[in-house]
Amino acid sequence: MIVYSSRLGELSVAEDKLITFPHGFWGLPEWQQGVLVPVADAPVFFWLQFTHDPAAAFLLLDIAALAPDYDCAAAKAAAEVPADAAVYTIVTIPDQNLSLATTNLLAPVVISTSRDLSHPQATSDKRQGTQAILHDSGYPLRFPLFEGGGG
Repeated sequence: MIVYSSRLGELSVAEDKLITFPHGFWGLPEWQQGVLVPVADAPVFFWLQFTHDPAAAFLLLDIAALAPDYDCAAAKAAAEVPADAAVYTIVTIPDQNLSLATTNLLAPVVISTSRDLSHPQATSDKRQGTQAILHDSGYPLRFPLFEGGGG
């Protein structure tokens, strides 16, 4: 499948690499299918490029790699996914000024790549994701990535 991205160009994506978000995202219910693309020079960052619109993408941060004390278990429990799921946070860069970058710790994106056990004959992984909301966690919506920035 070809996925078009205004940031990344034309992407050739195997069907089993597509991630389904059955409920979309908060405020964006139509954002239901995407692909995770690593940022080459920054291994903790990924683009989540959606298939419905070349401009629809989130910059994600592998929060466990950057902040090992973040409660990934709570995010997985809120998302009702297996323990092997990956947890990411959405990064915002205001005015394209990296020093002001923040990440959303309150509403992480949780992606499971576990085999779909309801179909034992399945030969590929079923990739599903959801945006969890960690109510009463104390995590901020905008956490500065750099000291003195964001906020």
